[in-house]
Amino acid sequence: MVAEPSREERRFNAFTERARRVLVFAQEESSSLQGNFIGPDHLLLGLLREEGGVAFVVLVNFGVDLTKTYNQLKERVQADKTEHFEIGLTDSAKKIVDFAVEESLRLDHYYVGTEHLLLGYLHQNTGLGANILFQQGVELEKVREEIKRLLGKVDP
Repeated sequence: MVAEPSREERRFNAFTERARRVLVFAQEESSSLQGNFIGPDHLLLGLLREEGGVAFVVLVNFGVDLTKTYNQLKERVQADKTEHFEIGLTDSAKKIVDFAVEESLRLDHYYVGTEHLLLGYLHQNTGLGANILFQQGVELEKVREEIKRLLGKVDP
């Protein structure tokens, strides 16, 4: 008998390949800092690395200097030396994923993409990266509208 997938496993099945790659990149970012968790800023670092995603395009359209933002954030993110047996999402990062799923539903999408992770990150409004993005004019509602525009769903 095969065990039924957990709620979390079912939630991640809706993620696009690019969104899954963002999570892998986030884990790599945490590991490179000898961290034992994936926090909000690791997710943003992952989003900044996924060059083909809608989130990347949105940030470019907002005029965000992606290389500078990545480097600033990477310098400021500190590793947690707490011993864990497995790298996992912090509660804040889990909330970002939950918000991403909600944003996907709000936009009537049947998948969770990089754009939804970006919206979830901005909605959670935690982490050093949020301040870096806000200073560059990136705001939740404006990003949501840009995503709708890019994906062809502009309300009249």
